Amino acid sequence: MNLNFTSDEHRRYFADLVSGDKKSDAIYYLLGAEDNLREHLDEVIVDGELRQEAVNADWQTDTGRKYMALALNLYYGQNLEESQPANLWENTSNEVAEVLFLACDIYRGQGGYDENMVSCDWLSF
Repeated sequence: MNLNFTSDEHRRYFADLVSGDKKSDAIYYLLGAEDNLREHLDEVIVDGELRQEAVNADWQTDTGRKYMALALNLYYGQNLEESQPANLWENTSNEVAEVLFLACDIYRGQGGYDENMVSCDWLSF
């Protein structure tokens, strides 16, 4: 699997947190993809738990809301209105869609992603 990153900061964030646990790695990939989400991680993750309230926080962007909604859906199985396909894909750029698809692939362990990849040089930059 060739993971694409939205920025060097996204790559570094993911490289620092990737563990080989598909569920957690998919969440790290999503939360690291947008600058605003990374800047507000203390409001997104509290006591090791994702906060549902962060989806609609005042600081959220449309893109961050999509990433956060999918993260909650994947991690907790929450079926939020924001993560419904009609809402998730509405007005979504190709770059954002790619992040959403890749996060799903990581979560499912598809596309060649597995726990052995955490030590490979594909995260090198």
